Parts: sequence; structure tokens; C-alpha cells
Amino acid sequence: MANEKILGAALKPVLPFCLCLKCCFCFCLCAGRCLSEKLETHIPDNVISGCLKAKVSVSGNILSRSVENLGDLLYLPYGCGEQNIAFMAIDTYILHYLQKTNKLSQETEKKGINYLITGYQRQLAYRKKTGAFSTFEKGEENTWLTAFVMVTFYKVQSFIYIDPKIIEEARKWLECQQRDNGCFKVSGKLYNNYIRGDVSDEVTVTAYVTAALLETNVPADNPVVKKSLSCLKDYIYDFSNTYTTALLAYVFTLAGNREARSKLLHYLDSVAIKEGDLQHWCLTPKQSPCPLCVEVTSYVLLAKIGDSLSEGDLSCSLNIIRWLIKQQSYYGGFESTQDTAVAIKAMTLYSAKVLKQEGSTSVTVSSPTDHLSFQVNQNNKLVHQELMLQDLKGKYWLRAEGTSCSVVQVRRSCFCVPTGGERKLVYLSFFFLLEMIQEYEVQHLRPSTVTIYDYYCPSKTAQFSVQQIKRLQI
Repeated sequence: MANEKILGAALKPVLPFCLCLKCCFCFCLCAGRCLSEKLETHIPDNVISGCLKAKVSVSGNILSRSVENLGDLLYLPYGCGEQNIAFMAIDTYILHYLQKTNKLSQETEKKGINYLITGYQRQLAYRKKTGAFSTFEKGEENTWLTAFVMVTFYKVQSFIYIDPKIIEEARKWLECQQRDNGCFKVSGKLYNNYIRGDVSDEVTVTAYVTAALLETNVPADNPVVKKSLSCLKDYIYDFSNTYTTALLAYVFTLAGNREARSKLLHYLDSVAIKEGDLQHWCLTPKQSPCPLCVEVTSYVLLAKIGDSLSEGDLSCSLNIIRWLIKQQSYYGGFESTQDTAVAIKAMTLYSAKVLKQEGSTSVTVSSPTDHLSFQVNQNNKLVHQELMLQDLKGKYWLRAEGTSCSVVQVRRSCFCVPTGGERKLVYLSFFFLLEMIQEYEVQHLRPSTVTIYDYYCPSKTAQFSVQQIKRLQI
């Protein structure tokens, strides 16, 4: 009998080998009239019985999902120089946002600051004697990456100590890369396409560097910035690359050049992809939404809300926000590192500058067997309200009525037994020789970890991989 009790106490439910599928449907319902949205969900045929869950959440804060899932959006920086600084940028934007909305708890601030300190120390390993930064420790100096590091370090100063000499030397190195025509030379190679956006030509790099200088409070009449703006003015009517056009619109907004800004935004408005009350931009009108589309759209939003807003700009900005919210992932981020950083930056500015603080909204979510009600007002505007849905499949109707904006998210998670088409095992055979030379005699040798960066770039779509050899005796 005793053995039976022990056996029974040890029995626990165990899931079979399966895939965890998570999906999120996001809607921004705003004031002025009664608004409604229809949502229809489908359950996979291979779902494991009893593990399907669905929740609906409502908030008056457009970044509520991101705030509620800080554990998934605050990253411990790691990897090469590109990856490390990108994670630092995301952490910085999130901490700034929480600080502005008085939502920054001591625990979150401590965690974020520790991450930033770690990222800062790691990034210094990629700093060259010239003050520039490279992707790898022994790599070449990189123009885009140096500008990215400079502006990120400048903004990080609000939370941790950054040696001002490092920012100043990065700026001086960038200034030395300026050609006689005002454009900046493209130095170095970028390996992670998801981080760099579409920064590959001299004009786009010049726009990025100029924006970084302006964001670090270098005035528009500074000789270096003045020359770079003069270079960029020659490309105001070159609309061959929507990414560059959007970035130029943001640059001239920062510089206070309303004439150039107006011309660029006028063109961008003419090529906007509109679907009902949603609006966004991609490189081509028929391109499916991707990280690059999120980044381009975010730059357009930054340009539109960076200056005085007309009624048309307000309406357009709201439609852009609606589209961005629909692209958010289950945890409130986006598909890649760079688009998350730029999108959160744009959404933060929009929230602080455009959204009304007053007003209230009543939100209902209904289905044939469910009826949930939420109230959003000034007292709970920043509160993330969440309830479980009992009806796990079928159709839902979302309805909002009131005088403020609310974000409604329906999130669903389940475990599915993988089918033949969902898993593919590929064996790649390769050989490499790694020679390690001990230069100094050291006592008490211990196992260490060596990280190898292995990259293969046959095309622009190639990415680099990171492999770890664990417990290598050195």
C-alpha cells in the first residue's frame, strides 16, 4: 500500500513531443464613434486535446502588451557587435517608455540597468583604436554600426554611465568619413540583414548617420550636418527606394526642413498601402508585410509626428498605429530586432505626443457563448485588463464605444503534434581546423567556452550563424 501511495504521488501529466503554437490578433479601436471588428479563428487539426487556451486583453495603452511582457522584450545583450547594440537599443527604448509613463518599477529598472551595463561592456570589445566600431573584434571599421552605437550610447546615458569620450571619438571618426560632397563613405560590411534594415548604399548610410548626429543634439547648422543635408537634398526626388525615402523624411523632420519633409511625405502618401483604416509602407506595393515593412512604416510615422500635426496627419498616424499594432507578436514585440527597436520608438513618441489622456471607452467581446465587458478610463488607462475566453473557436465580435482609444488583443496558445511537413532534419557535413596557442603559462586550467562566428554570404538574404563549442580545454 505504501508503495502504491508513493507511485501515485509521483505520477504527473506529461505532454507528448509537440509544438507550442501561439498567435495574437490585435486591434486598435479609437474614439469618435461606435467601432466594431470581426474576428474568426481556426483550430489546427493536430491540436492536443485539453491544452488550448484563449485570452482577451484590453488597455488604453498602445504598448500594454510590450510592457506586460518585459521579460521577453528586455534582452540580455549578446553576440557580435551588430546583435549586441541592437538589443541595447531595444532595452533603452523600453526603459525610457516606462519612465515616461511612470510604470518603471525598481525590479524592472534594476534588471534593465544590469542588462545595459553588460551590453556596454561587451560592445567595447568591438571598439577600434580610431573610435569606430566593427561587427567582430578583429573586423574592419563600420560606418553604419558606429552611428548606431553612438546614438544608442548617447540615449543609454539616462540609465548608466557611459564614458563621453567614447561617444565623442565615434562622432569624430564619422566626421572623418565625410566626402567633399557631404555624403559619408560606406565602410565595413554588415552580416545581419534583419538588424540593418535596408542600409546598403551611400545615400541611405548618409541619411542614417545624419539622423544619428541630430538625435545626439548636434545642431542642424553644424558644418558636418549642414554638408550631409546638402548631399541628401540632391536625392529628395529620387524615389527608387521607399526605405531611403522614409528615412530621408525623418532626417529632414529632425533638421526642421519643412519644405523637404513635405515633398517626401507627399510622395510617401501617394504610395501608401491602404486597407480600410489601416495604412503602411513596403518596398513594393505588393510586398507581404515583413520586418522591413514595419521599419519603413515606423520611419514614416516618426516623420509625421515629429513636427506640428495637421488633421490629415493625425488621421494618417492613427491608421499607421492600427497597422503596427496588428503586426505585434504574442509578447508585444515584432519579427526582428531592428524593426522592434524602431517601431517601439515610433509608438512611444506617438503615445506621448498624440494620444489623449482624458476620456473613457467601453469595450465588449462577444461570441455565441461568451460576453465579456471592459471599462477603460483615466484611472485604469495604463492597466492591462485580461480575461479568459470560454469559447475557444469560432467567431468573435469586438465593439468599442467612447471618447478614447483602446487596444484589444485576443491571444491563443495550444500544443500540437507535429506532422510530417512541420519538421525537416538536414545534415550538413563540414570540416574545420581550429588552432589555439597558449601564449602565457596559467595554473589551474579550467574548461572554457569558445564562440565561433560562422558566416556565408552568397546573397543579400544570407545570415550568419553562431556555434558554440562547450567545455573546450584550453
